Amino acid sequence: MKPIHQVLAPLGIPVCHPPYTGTSPEFITYTLINNAYNDWSSGKAFSEETVYSVDLFTKLAYEELADQIKALLRAEKYVVQTGPEFYEPDTKYHHLNFEARGWDDAGWQI
Repeated sequence: MKPIHQVLAPLGIPVCHPPYTGTSPEFITYTLINNAYNDWSSGKAFSEETVYSVDLFTKLAYEELADQIKALLRAEKYVVQTGPEFYEPDTKYHHLNFEARGWDDAGWQI
């Protein structure tokens, strides 16, 4: 599973862990929500689940960009959920949240 910043790099906008300190009219931040072993059998784990919060901030129309984000994440086998959406009046950014959930299935045995 590729890291989020590599997956979203083709968008050509800044992608980073918060805080974003630039001045771009659109950027993406991501944070780790959870990382855990799954699929246990006889005391051994066979996969690892990683969940990220991916947040799009934009002052532009975002529908097409949101579709591109989902497509890039899904192409890397992330399961994506969208929402909620906010408008932040103090910064004038639209803020759209995505949850990206992915699994590494390397046959690990702990």
